[in-house]
Amino acid sequence: VKLLLSKADAKLGAEVASHDAIVKAVEQAITGTGKDDLIILAFFGRGASAGDKTCFFTPETEFKERAKTGLLGSDLEPVLKKVKGQKLLVYMDVSFKGYDPGKEKLAEPNLSDILNGIFGGEDKDDNALPMDRVFMLGSIPSQDPLSKGDHSLFSSLVLDGLQGKAENDGYGPDGLITVDELVKYLDKTLPDETRKLGTTDKEKEARPFFSGTSTSHFPITRNPAETAKVQERLKKLAGLAKNKGVTPEQEKEGLALLTRMPKLKSQQDLRKVYEKLVDGDINADAFEKQRKDIVEGTKISDEDVAAFVHKVNEAISLVRGRY
Repeated sequence: VKLLLSKADAKLGAEVASHDAIVKAVEQAITGTGKDDLIILAFFGRGASAGDKTCFFTPETEFKERAKTGLLGSDLEPVLKKVKGQKLLVYMDVSFKGYDPGKEKLAEPNLSDILNGIFGGEDKDDNALPMDRVFMLGSIPSQDPLSKGDHSLFSSLVLDGLQGKAENDGYGPDGLITVDELVKYLDKTLPDETRKLGTTDKEKEARPFFSGTSTSHFPITRNPAETAKVQERLKKLAGLAKNKGVTPEQEKEGLALLTRMPKLKSQQDLRKVYEKLVDGDINADAFEKQRKDIVEGTKISDEDVAAFVHKVNEAISLVRGRY
């Protein structure tokens, strides 16, 4: 963890969030990680546009000279493009309001330089968003973030979600908070909260901005209330495998199911059977029977396969013939 604040703090091990320190920290996070590692870059503060670029204020920023003394999105763009295979979450709780521009007329930041750095810009070979990269902005640049307690409303709800309230996939918790779960939780809770706290129609309709959430499904953190239970079940499964209580194939299957809640109902039912086994609610014979019944129920008969193929081919012929 690298912490950068407006002032150095020896107790927290925090350095000053200068332009160079931020760029260096982001670069170290990227070069110090490898494929499938998770990088979370969280920015809390203020910003503005600087010409056609996005500018984030640092302790050394002077408003009139922000293009020279602030942190520009284009400063991060070449660093962010070094991401190769890592999972990336860029979280920004930034207010682009709250300053006096004087006589200067400012356009609202369009964030294109940040988004190009995260997802790739004009140099990309195709228009598809790369997988496992997420951008979250607490409020769109034209709106002031609403507050709740010591945080913005958005960060307050994100903290609640990451501490367990966002777990909602499947029939119960699996100890992981994923991108999908956090987004669902925010979509459900944020509108009610903005209506309660907002004093104007614009504030009541305030919404965050997300990008990349449809192509990213990775876990962000562990639910502290469930992690110990999950680890205990995995430990018991390993013990059963060691004592030949389950086969190597079943150990691998159980490990995947108990680690993360599957999407399909049949797989969720299978997960329940493994839970009963490691919790001691059923014996080995009952486990084998229940597992076999579920697995057999997921198989498709040859007749159903043939009918499906026939119907798909009919649709293909219809589309080709008419369009």
